[in-house]
Amino acid sequence: MAIQAITKRIHANTGYDGANVVCVETGEGVVLVDTPMIPRDIANWKEFVLGLDARGVRCITLTHNHFDHIIGCNQLGGAVIMQEKGRASLLGEDATLRESMAGLSPDRTPEEVDFILSEPLIPAQITFAAHLMLHLGETTLELRYVGGHSPDSILVYAVEDRILMTGDNLT
Repeated sequence: MAIQAITKRIHANTGYDGANVVCVETGEGVVLVDTPMIPRDIANWKEFVLGLDARGVRCITLTHNHFDHIIGCNQLGGAVIMQEKGRASLLGEDATLRESMAGLSPDRTPEEVDFILSEPLIPAQITFAAHLMLHLGETTLELRYVGGHSPDSILVYAVEDRILMTGDNLT
């Protein structure tokens, strides 16, 4: 599935293997909500983002710490933001589920599985406990800890656009 415009400044791809990924144009750099995990999808997303804003990714907000949402952080750049429980557990044994689940999809090539298993995990530079407001340009993003799908699951709400991004809490 192709990248779709949700509003004038919010774009999403719901067809990548793993996570639904979203980008928000802020006028002060692009904010991503989750990342793709397959190299060709990461490259596709990066090219799209650079086409929107040559400054690229300002920050990546992770809805939770599972591998299918976080593997692209290293390749896409920008400051990583996540709920503090996710950062605390990120480097724990199979905390991201990548070791136990990366090879389970019959559609993934051995090279894709190797990439998933070897790509460096990027710990968040910015964490929060319950609530965080991001103000970039004329864009306000509200990040709220809710738990649910995983112990660190959050929701991201684009206030001006009235768009809610739920990660895997709603699929």
